[in-house]
Amino acid sequence: MHVDRERMSAKFWLDPDVALAANYGFNRKELRNIERIMHENLELL
Repeated sequence: MHVDRERMSAKFWLDPDVALAANYGFNRKELRNIERIMHENLELL
């Protein structure tokens, strides 16, 4: 799954579990928040 905002981008794998594959500009706090949201909505995704 790709997450983009302004000039930042991140790629996450969703299977077998949420895992960061690449990050271009997001800080650690933002990545943790994105990952938390993905975990909370994994069935939907």
